[in-house]
Amino acid sequence: MVKPQFSNIDVQIWLHRARLGKTKRAICIFHSSCDQGAAILDALRELEEDGVPARRTLTFNTQGQSKFATQMQLTLEHATERLRVMNIAFENTKVTIHLTPIGLNILRDGLAAWLRGAEDFGISAHHANLGKKELEVLDLESLELWFWGPGYAGP
Repeated sequence: MVKPQFSNIDVQIWLHRARLGKTKRAICIFHSSCDQGAAILDALRELEEDGVPARRTLTFNTQGQSKFATQMQLTLEHATERLRVMNIAFENTKVTIHLTPIGLNILRDGLAAWLRGAEDFGISAHHANLGKKELEVLDLESLELWFWGPGYAGP
């Protein structure tokens, strides 16, 4: 069940099928004003407060356009042999982000910067200050999340 504060969020999320940074594809997130999308940061705060394991589901106002994601599943979990930082994926109209506490910090910092007006930047497991050999298979398979805003609508 989606909490009311996490439903019908007015941001657009889509799969960009070309390289923007380190990965061959990326997930793009756009808001037309900096006050849109704060609910995503609120969901991360709740995950952190709940502790591992925790999950939140968010839904988005897609404005009737089928290319945009309708849902995001955020899951906070312990690091494992397969996941050390984060895994970001997009399938059909759903974004899934599996986070360890390290990944939660990276995503929270990225969202906070975006909500302050930063744009045209991405985050991924590679931002964890770990060597590539320290990342696990799901970290390496992860897409990047690119942030766009009112000054630049995206690629």
